[in-house]
Amino acid sequence: MIKGRQVELSNISANLLNVVAEYDHLVARSQSESIMEHVSSRDKTIQIIPSTHVGLMASGSARYKLWPGIVEWLGERSK
Repeated sequence: MIKGRQVELSNISANLLNVVAEYDHLVARSQSESIMEHVSSRDKTIQIIPSTHVGLMASGSARYKLWPGIVEWLGERSK
């Protein structure tokens, strides 16, 4: 529910990049992965990263391993 309205994940059809932290202690991997089967997006990608919740985006290696991949994924879809 968002602002009192039922959210239908199947209405999501935009390109979807789902980046999941394998060792996330706040959002279980299964919760993050499950959206993939509920959205209608034709172009959807999931990346499981061996990291924690915060480390996923803010670790020293994220700058060299994660962010370039995100930039490439977005760049390919921004043409």
